[in-house]
Amino acid sequence: MTPSLRRIPALVASLLLAALMGVALPTGPALAQNLFAPVIFVNDQAITRYEIQQRARMLTLFRAPGDPQQLAREQLIEERIKLMPPPGRGSPSTTTPCAPAWRNSRRVPTWMPSN
Repeated sequence: MTPSLRRIPALVASLLLAALMGVALPTGPALAQNLFAPVIFVNDQAITRYEIQQRARMLTLFRAPGDPQQLAREQLIEERIKLMPPPGRGSPSTTTPCAPAWRNSRRVPTWMPSN
């Protein structure tokens, strides 16, 4: 056999070994274990796997009845909904009743020297 023909079985064996190792590498759920990847979106706000995991641990510690994972998801979704501004309202800084009064005030505080 010529030297190039002797290398063919070694090449085939190495390719076969590489293919088997590729199959043996973790796929599917093992690759999707990023804790900070968004799992649920509530009005463009993400709930991450880490938040769900931490809330489920807290619920388990408090011995809350039911499935801690499901309860954690429900509670986090409810929190995100409660934190949303009401529809038809602007930002909280422009809707406070004292904001326009301070803008229109021309009175100089007594502790400030007059010009």
